[in-house]
Amino acid sequence: MVVLQRIYHHLPESVNNALLSDAMAVNSLMIILQSCSIDYVRNESLSFLLLLTADNAQIQQAVTMQGLPETLFAMLDEEDLGRGGKVARDVLKCLGNVAGNITCQRCIRETGGVAMLVLAMDKALGGRRAAGTDEDDDEDASNTNRLDVPEEARWACFLMLADIALVFAAAADSPGASGGAAGEKESLEALIRHGALGLLPRLTEEGPSLDAKLRLVRLLDALGANPLALEALNDVDPRGGTAAIFPTLVGLLVGRGPPLALRSALGRALCRAVARHSKLQEYLLASLSPPMDHGTQSAEGVLPGRSIVALLEQAAVGLSEPEHLWFALHLLLAGMRDNADVKGAALPTMRIADPGGDE
Repeated sequence: MVVLQRIYHHLPESVNNALLSDAMAVNSLMIILQSCSIDYVRNESLSFLLLLTADNAQIQQAVTMQGLPETLFAMLDEEDLGRGGKVARDVLKCLGNVAGNITCQRCIRETGGVAMLVLAMDKALGGRRAAGTDEDDDEDASNTNRLDVPEEARWACFLMLADIALVFAAAADSPGASGGAAGEKESLEALIRHGALGLLPRLTEEGPSLDAKLRLVRLLDALGANPLALEALNDVDPRGGTAAIFPTLVGLLVGRGPPLALRSALGRALCRAVARHSKLQEYLLASLSPPMDHGTQSAEGVLPGRSIVALLEQAAVGLSEPEHLWFALHLLLAGMRDNADVKGAALPTMRIADPGGDE
């Protein structure tokens, strides 16, 4: 395999043509990757496939039809994604190569690859190993801490996974996105159905790096306009929390703690999502009014509108920071944008205490 890689660096077209002219050549390479028990040989075959799939659409399609994505996800399941090792990164680079091909993307989508992609992203964010690994509990705990892993390597796999997800979402600023509008919509909706937006509550955690959180926000921006996103944002945190995702994001935006870069990106993405969904606009503005028990919470947690009202009340007595107020008001404007119905029906219900304490 090493010799083949060196030959390929000098004669890429000749090697590509030779492989495509022999129906069994690519199949033999895939058999080595899928069944070889010697790690070194398997890893070198992966390195060779990484070269082959870099820019040849025919080879990309050939290896995808022979189960390359499933094999790559199986290999990924054996890796500790929080360490950013070479094998894991090569697997993700190879997966990224085929994900940019619209034919391969459809095959990945139809064989459950999107669900495996979202699951891998969740594992990479949470620092969990795949189920069924042979390491004992003590070693697993030390892997979770990863005190010896540089921060850049710690989140390398998640960033690569997120970039692949952005290709599937056909984000405008994601390199490698391709294909027609119908294929883009199907891939985007597959991400939503398989829980990509359920990763957003991770934004409230201290562990993920700023770059990792910004990738999550880009994913929200890419998926937020789709009608399926409305239901996903109103779902409860899939990790077992009680608060819905949308109020959690609003609380993060107008609360204290997030760095300005994250707050700015989240503000843009969240305002765009709200402005595109009239149901979210209605919910946001209706929640400006206290619930029936006159508190600030519902069964799903703190109401998003009440978070904004609380900030405005603080501003009335000079206690709020201009930065927080800026984002709260932009979100409020997004709730009224291009929707005359919500302006007339929901906005008058907002009550803000004046400095004297009356409403």
